[in-house]
Amino acid sequence: MKDSSFSGFPDSLSQYTSSVGWREGLVAMAGFLALTVSYLHLTLDRFLTSIAPDAGDPLLNLAFLRWGADQASLGFPDFWNPTFFFPTRGVLALSDHLLGPAIGLAVLQTLGLSPAAGYNTLLLVGFAGGAFTSYLVLRWSGLRPPGAALGALAWNFSAFRWAELSHLQVLLALWVPLVLWNFDRLLADPTPRRALQFVLFYALHISGGAYLAYLIHLPLAAIFVVRNRGQWRGLLARRALPRTALKGAAFAACAALYLALYMPYLRLREQLGITASFSLVRPFLTSLFSWFQVGARTVYAEALPGALRSDTAGLFIGIVPGLLALFGVAKWLLQRRECGRIVTAADRGLAVYSLAAGITALALADCVTATLAIDNHREFRTARAVYYASAAVVLLAFALWRLVARRWQLSGQSHRSQTELWWAGLLSGGLVAGFVAHASGMMVLRALLPGFSSIRVPGRLFVFAGLALAALAGAGLDRLLSRLHRTFGRRVVTGLLFAFAILELAPNGALMQWSALPAEKDLPAVYHWLAEHDEVAAVVELPMLEYWRETPRLYFWTFHLRPLVNGHSGYLPPGYLERKNRFFGVLDSRDVVELASLGVTHVLVHRDQIPGRKMRRQYARWLKAVAEGSAPPLRVVREAKDVVVLQIDRDSASGLATAR
Repeated sequence: MKDSSFSGFPDSLSQYTSSVGWREGLVAMAGFLALTVSYLHLTLDRFLTSIAPDAGDPLLNLAFLRWGADQASLGFPDFWNPTFFFPTRGVLALSDHLLGPAIGLAVLQTLGLSPAAGYNTLLLVGFAGGAFTSYLVLRWSGLRPPGAALGALAWNFSAFRWAELSHLQVLLALWVPLVLWNFDRLLADPTPRRALQFVLFYALHISGGAYLAYLIHLPLAAIFVVRNRGQWRGLLARRALPRTALKGAAFAACAALYLALYMPYLRLREQLGITASFSLVRPFLTSLFSWFQVGARTVYAEALPGALRSDTAGLFIGIVPGLLALFGVAKWLLQRRECGRIVTAADRGLAVYSLAAGITALALADCVTATLAIDNHREFRTARAVYYASAAVVLLAFALWRLVARRWQLSGQSHRSQTELWWAGLLSGGLVAGFVAHASGMMVLRALLPGFSSIRVPGRLFVFAGLALAALAGAGLDRLLSRLHRTFGRRVVTGLLFAFAILELAPNGALMQWSALPAEKDLPAVYHWLAEHDEVAAVVELPMLEYWRETPRLYFWTFHLRPLVNGHSGYLPPGYLERKNRFFGVLDSRDVVELASLGVTHVLVHRDQIPGRKMRRQYARWLKAVAEGSAPPLRVVREAKDVVVLQIDRDSASGLATAR
């Protein structure tokens, strides 16, 4: 194989698609899996009984996974209608559906794994599987094993990934490299096999979660433009029609799959008027400075100044990967020949100017966005905001276009090898994703692109921008090693760089908290009681708490599946906050009548979850009145130390409603 620099890739896809043997693949997979287990501090006991890094969003995702697994075992009779947030229907579309992982959990539970073990298996797949697929794609892209391995490490174990440890749907990005790779191959040389491969990996990707399923279309669009630049008319030429028809059939199949999975989101959000307001988005906005901020879970974060740490917007890829990526770009800018022609000083000057102009435009756009966003509740609906942001987009797009057009000669693709076009598409997709991750880019797309107003965390576009950066880091390492002529020197440098990278990418073990989950037999007895009594038509648990504190109740719900007024999700249905505030304290007769009208038959009162001494006294007096029969239409049907179960007498409630 030729030197894997940007100007020395193999000339055809067939030269490197089979370059990874089974032994190399097995060693790579074993290494990534061992590193993941080490980073997570995962023991057999933790694997079987606990989840990390806390019992918040991971427990919520596990509840959704258990619901999906239960539906999968039944043939998906009512997948979109879990019974929390009762009586609202279709509430699964308020968060990630996790359909594909839920099917995987169903298989794992069939094999006898506990819910915690099933969740941890998916977590391992997200990290080790993502590292493996990115390694494969980087090897197929022309990188040698050291460069591909370093790129895979940089992408999968970056500070961003550890910051997203609570969000399994973001960690399950293992199909992203294969989707982008197979899409490029389909565009380069469409065959039925390649079309099927692309549709398969696309389906696997979009089944993982809504965020990455939607956002992957940005790098796909960039690859499509790079591949077809200057060839638009040729797509409809008579000799090209069969190839174009095959591509169109694959795209139509993907569109049908996407609409089948995400039409419920569109319907529910139009019905309920749900969108991510700017006040929700603002804490997660990123800027140029975000690329130099690390997540709080990295091993060295505590030693850095506070300005260089960010829990929500840290996009730093790492010291070793970052320096290697810069080295690779510098060597590319300074190379003397490209595609058989001499690269002049004017070419280098134009490239440097384009990069500088793009960065300057992005910095100005960040300043404008920050200025307009001083007020947390200020929405970006003014013409002035859109004007400035759009102007920045135009300037940046022009600068980047001049860079890409001159350096990759997109108007003359006959001079480019298949591999170089793939790299052009991959890096262009990374540039697009990196720009849209910024506040200015996001504000424009919120105004222009349907569905983008639901994106609340733009920094998650790092999944795609980070893949391009990781590829540059791997290419930089290949270039560095190619300059060392002695085998011993290459091995020493490789070992030192990998040792440092593995150390700096490690998470802070002190922040890796494992929360034990009770086995089904050890659940609170009241939830077994709910599952066993068919007269329970719907239930509300009191006091209704802040929605993130409802997560344990939602997990316990997956064991009894009775309609539940409480809930937690990415978005809250209209009226839920009002209901939560109303039912936080004791119930009066009007509250009971309203619950009865909703179809609620039972009320669970958790004595140990009542906050404050004053409120505990109020609940004690109220429960005493119910027990004495002086607070109709409620009666006590079960009482334990910490939980009291009340039943609503429907006839009495109807009488009270009529009297009112």
